[in-house]
Amino acid sequence: MRDLTVGILIGIFLIASAAGAVAQTSLLTLPKVLEPKVIAINYSNDHRGRVLAADDKGRVQQWLEVWENEAKVPTVVTYVLAGLDRSAFSVIWGQGPVNMRAFNCKVENVPKFADNAMWVATVEKGTLKFKEINDNDIKGLFANLFRSRNDWDREVGSQHQRHRTNITESNILSFLKEKNRERWLQEGWLQNANDCVKHF
Repeated sequence: MRDLTVGILIGIFLIASAAGAVAQTSLLTLPKVLEPKVIAINYSNDHRGRVLAADDKGRVQQWLEVWENEAKVPTVVTYVLAGLDRSAFSVIWGQGPVNMRAFNCKVENVPKFADNAMWVATVEKGTLKFKEINDNDIKGLFANLFRSRNDWDREVGSQHQRHRTNITESNILSFLKEKNRERWLQEGWLQNANDCVKHF
């Protein structure tokens, strides 16, 4: 059932992305979603991962898509928020040099960010714009995703599977709370969904 729900919501997100609708941040109204209670993490062998967050009814309306480098360090993270009314929104954050494998849109100028730099990418008239940011919550997200990747590697195939959320996963769930979404909206980071970043 959860797989069906995820499939439907991802389909809604892709439809909204294809439409390419762009609106001013001040005019956006975010869908009301229940706070996430359960988290599911999965990584592939091609340095990509997805973190799904479900509410207590099992609905997945928020997730993270993660691009890594060869050292399994997260380099690009896309946050996706999908409403049941077919609305879809996203934010693109990055760490270190821009990993262009994650993007579809043209870029006028790719900044040369330092290895420890944090940045956000927004889309303006179909063109990606990058801006360096200094945000402790985003730094914490990347640190928690790095730890979650290590946990996932260690636990896959293990005979001792956890049945409870650990501290790292709790931190990621806390990151996805409404107060943070509202802040990202005010910052101009949370935009209508677009197809400038590759989704999987």
